Amino acid sequence: MSNSVSVPLQMGDGDARAPDDPLVTAFHAARGRGALKAVTEMEKYFTPVEMAGFGRALAASDHPDREALLRRRSFADLRAARSLQPFRRDDLGPDVSFYSDGNPAAGKTLIIGFGGMSGQLGLPVGNILQALDAARTDVVMLRDPLQRTFRFGISSFAPDFAALVARLRTRFRPESYRRLVTIGNSMGATAALRSGFWLGAERAIGLGTRLTHDDIMLILGREVGPAFDPFCDCLRHRPHRGLLVYADGCGFDVEAAGRMEALGAGRRVAFAGIAEHNLIARFWAIGELAAFLGLLLEAPLPRDRDAAAPPVVIGRTWGPRLRAGLKRRLARLTGRGRGRVARPKR
Repeated sequence: MSNSVSVPLQMGDGDARAPDDPLVTAFHAARGRGALKAVTEMEKYFTPVEMAGFGRALAASDHPDREALLRRRSFADLRAARSLQPFRRDDLGPDVSFYSDGNPAAGKTLIIGFGGMSGQLGLPVGNILQALDAARTDVVMLRDPLQRTFRFGISSFAPDFAALVARLRTRFRPESYRRLVTIGNSMGATAALRSGFWLGAERAIGLGTRLTHDDIMLILGREVGPAFDPFCDCLRHRPHRGLLVYADGCGFDVEAAGRMEALGAGRRVAFAGIAEHNLIARFWAIGELAAFLGLLLEAPLPRDRDAAAPPVVIGRTWGPRLRAGLKRRLARLTGRGRGRVARPKR
């Protein structure tokens, strides 16, 4: 890699961010592998419009790594899109971002996302947002730089998990929306399930949920955080609309989903014939991200968490059959579906 950029990059007219955005400035100042690191940081924050705008500026520059960077799918997919979802970004701190088209909340769904260890929901946020409908959806994206499953809150936004839930309630007023959905990936999955319980979300989605192992942390003399866990025997009678979504070939996720369901955290939804931990990335790779997210967000609600039932198993119904197949199987969570669950197709 070269150590300099001879032609400064400029964001195009009409883009949501000025050329002096700190993340763009960091890219200008980057040297060597720092350029890739700067782009990776953009992917944690930039909207579809911002990311595509930067991609256009990069393509028009003579940056020595231009072609390699533009081959990243985060750029390629957005540059190929016929239109971009008009989300605008409002950062409430380094680890809390609000994405909206600016229209009133009434009639919309509020999605509160809890990022994994990378600070993402398995993908660059711009590509996640592009798979949603900005006219119907506002998104709050939360990141935990401590990588402690949000048990110690988020820097200056909230000092612990209980305070985080309270701050989300007062700052974003979920009651003003038509629906509230919480979703978390990997490290953020448990936080999404817990916050969905406390906020009264219509559904809470844990993708590749990982256990927190508080017992081990206590034995090691480490703090586990001042967060009361609602998933315990004493609260099993309380309804909770949770989905524990995982690949049946990922042993850690299978084990975690079983244990979380036993504690009343939600119902299991297993995708057969897949071994990847990152299901969102898997469906993005096969071009079915919008269908995957849409069905998890819009499919019929699961039963209350204390309804005993085997996991719903989603077979390999990819491509055109994905939508119908997933709807049919998720419908069984409500008791409205009939027939046997399809066996995994290996």
